[in-house]
Amino acid sequence: LQGQSDLSPAERRRDLLLNARNALQRKAYGAALEDVNQVLKEKPNDAAALNLRAMVEKASGDAEAAEQTLTQLIRTNPTVYYGFYNLAKLILETRGESGRQAARRYYLSGRESCGGPVDAFLEEKLK
Repeated sequence: LQGQSDLSPAERRRDLLLNARNALQRKAYGAALEDVNQVLKEKPNDAAALNLRAMVEKASGDAEAAEQTLTQLIRTNPTVYYGFYNLAKLILETRGESGRQAARRYYLSGRESCGGPVDAFLEEKLK
């Protein structure tokens, strides 16, 4: 990052996550992980960084790593609903019908424990 020494830690984090998200959109998975991992080096359980890392892992074809990362996100940030929702979606995608009950549990945990909003996609898939 140019001029990163002039940035506050919060600005540096924001820029790294933005760069990682842009790299993910370009399918530059290595670059995305590099930026995300810089954030995680400074704050190992940063919820947004863990969520973005899981997105990169999933997009690059490593669903198992994405599931582990989302599990870490939930374990270390138990009040962040999107970790629960994203793990539910990943389980539905990777396990299909056999993962429905687990996905339902994660979604309901996000709704009930974290006060997460209704997710129309999960509501439909988990009927």
